[in-house]
Amino acid sequence: MTTTNYADIPAPADATKVTEWDRIFAVNVLHRFFYGTQRGGRVRVGINGYQNPDGSVRERWITVTVVPDLSNGLDAGAARDLARALIAAADELDELGAGKGGTGSS
Repeated sequence: MTTTNYADIPAPADATKVTEWDRIFAVNVLHRFFYGTQRGGRVRVGINGYQNPDGSVRERWITVTVVPDLSNGLDAGAARDLARALIAAADELDELGAGKGGTGSS
């Protein structure tokens, strides 16, 4: 019987933090969540994803988080910051090969 030491599987090259392996999509297959590039201040734009146990990336996507004091709307500066951060994140997804459909492998 062959076993895999999941601790030996490197994180995706663009990952800044990874979680523990867990059964996210199926009870018999492990995956882990990872955080990629995070941009912005009052409005945060990040790239996150899931990694397969063979080391490949299952999926990447862009997240947007707005701090509570902006929850009623964005001023012009925050809107421009958000637009710049979204364009940069979309460009990064394209570079990672994940721009179409949110998937891509590392």
